[in-house]
Amino acid sequence: AVYRKRSCLAVAYERRKRMTEEVLVRVTGIQSSPEEAQTVEEPISIVTPGRFYIENGERYIQYEEVYEEAEMSAVNTVKLHPEILEVNKSGAINVRMVFQENRKNMSMYGTPFGEIEMGIATTSYTMKETDEKIDLNVKYALEMNGEHAADCELKLEIMAKGSSFTL
Repeated sequence: AVYRKRSCLAVAYERRKRMTEEVLVRVTGIQSSPEEAQTVEEPISIVTPGRFYIENGERYIQYEEVYEEAEMSAVNTVKLHPEILEVNKSGAINVRMVFQENRKNMSMYGTPFGEIEMGIATTSYTMKETDEKIDLNVKYALEMNGEHAADCELKLEIMAKGSSFTL
């Protein structure tokens, strides 16, 4: 008999129903600019296929985001952690965004037209998990080139493929 040492994380995942590798991702974003503080903006929401995987004990979701008006796309890789959410975009947009409650993180937002300094001041971050679904919710203030640009909310819902989202 061959004995293979497994991490506690791997054992824990085997004990409960595992989310499948193929997933559906619903991304919902709401932005309000400082000038429109009294206006409630209509959320922008997309549902796209994605992939859930574990690498070096860390959990990831990967999906493609298509910018239809510009006929370009970016691959988003989301690193899941109960206290920190990390989103890496590569393609038409290149950026590493880190959301950590009560912290401000800076990065460069790369576009086909050049780079912009971006600040993300996260005011709240929650992650709720069940056997079949992961819900993430982030509220943050967005800065571009040192100026407050918008107050934002980002929601990610990840479900096993074949599941359906409630509207």
